[in-house]
Amino acid sequence: LHEGLADILGAYVEVQHNRARRLSTAGALTIGEGFTRSERPMRDLLHPRSTFAEYATASDVSQPAPPPKDTSPRALLAAMSDEAYFRSGVISNVWALLAVGGVHDTSKIYIDAPLGFDLATAAFGLGAMSFRYSGRGVKDLADAMISTQLLPGPRSAVACAWAAVGVLDVNDIKSAYNVTCKVATAACAGKPDGYYCHPSQKYASYQCRSGSIAGAPPPCPTDHTCVRSSASIDSPAILDQGKPRCAFQADEYPR
Repeated sequence: LHEGLADILGAYVEVQHNRARRLSTAGALTIGEGFTRSERPMRDLLHPRSTFAEYATASDVSQPAPPPKDTSPRALLAAMSDEAYFRSGVISNVWALLAVGGVHDTSKIYIDAPLGFDLATAAFGLGAMSFRYSGRGVKDLADAMISTQLLPGPRSAVACAWAAVGVLDVNDIKSAYNVTCKVATAACAGKPDGYYCHPSQKYASYQCRSGSIAGAPPPCPTDHTCVRSSASIDSPAILDQGKPRCAFQADEYPR
């Protein structure tokens, strides 16, 4: 909990720093870029498994940190360092989903009404202040954050973000908070005929005809993204010459 909350506060400081200098806020979602030879970030808060060890982002947050396979002094020291980060990627991943929205890489739960950086950080602050750390765990923080959200929209976003990372069960939040989370799937049931951007593969799209998938046009280049007509994953794609529009990936997130 401490390590995850520290990452969130550090990232939010970067958001404020970049705002003051009229710079992009996108860099706040990655940590440590430029510190390695590859210049890849050491952590990606929105897509943690792309850079962070799997043990730090797995959904079973109740399990203890695994013992090191090597018992040498150097390996034990590394294991002690790793344990400080154990599951911390879960915490910061929730914040990133709340801040900018999108589809969780594993569960495919979709946050379609993100809170923005300010309200996402405030949600963590309210939750953290409303319960005692002693003897409490990640699930307790999740429940506290949901309970402090009085408006239906933010409450749904917070609940579904915690469900997305596997801390809460979708059935439990449905019964406890009357919240139903959206799962991003390429489906055509109930949609008008036309082209739609793929919900989890941002460079891909598909065509709906008579309630079924009728095919898929060539995807956008991997550094481009399919452009929807609105923020909803169910909205049709914007068309250029009869095909879904491709645009260079925006690096600006909600301010």
